[in-house]
Amino acid sequence: MPKVLSAILLDLDGTLVDSAPQLAEAVNGALQPLGRRTLALEEVRGMIGQGLPALTRAALAATGGDPGEAAGEAILGEVRAIYDRLPPPEVYDGVRESLGLWHGAGLHLVICTNKPEGSARRLLAELDLDRYIARLAGGDSYPQRKPHPDHLLRPLGELGIDPASAIMVGDSGTDARAARDAGIPFIAVTYGYSRERPEQLGAAAAVDRFGDVGGAIHQVAAERGLAFPPPASAV
Repeated sequence: MPKVLSAILLDLDGTLVDSAPQLAEAVNGALQPLGRRTLALEEVRGMIGQGLPALTRAALAATGGDPGEAAGEAILGEVRAIYDRLPPPEVYDGVRESLGLWHGAGLHLVICTNKPEGSARRLLAELDLDRYIARLAGGDSYPQRKPHPDHLLRPLGELGIDPASAIMVGDSGTDARAARDAGIPFIAVTYGYSRERPEQLGAAAAVDRFGDVGGAIHQVAAERGLAFPPPASAV
């Protein structure tokens, strides 16, 4: 009997949702009282991927330097507070339909994000995507986060799923390295925040829109000898 694809691991920011406008607004809102310059949206896009603390540090470095540990923590707290007050980001086209189909087919969908777990849970609930998700691994859920492979392996272990029956979908080198070190094939979405090309990420496949991820999953699963569950109606 062929091995069956059991789980799809999914990055959040830059893969399922376009959170860059909200992140830029939050960062600039915290920088403005300090008299620092406003960062352009494209600048902020290039800083996303390692979590909000890393984004805040990069924003401070780009606008005048590190203000010191205590001041930096206060600024990070303000960035978080502003971000949590903003409306949720836009979901990329094709995400809702795809998640519904995969969930309906019996696949376990696992979010692996460096966003704090609480913020990620609120976001998924606000967007009505949480009903599709079997596990959420946030940036503070475990001792390690992406690109450490445990950030992917631990939620799979909690679900009793062999990593050999999973596929990872994301937009960045952080996602790619975590998948590689976990022994999980990686599918890159090219519309996200990565500054690296798919071939640099070692992606098994790359797509330009989320609506094409399903086809790429079929392709990669077949190459790995994984049977794909039959399609089902979205729920």
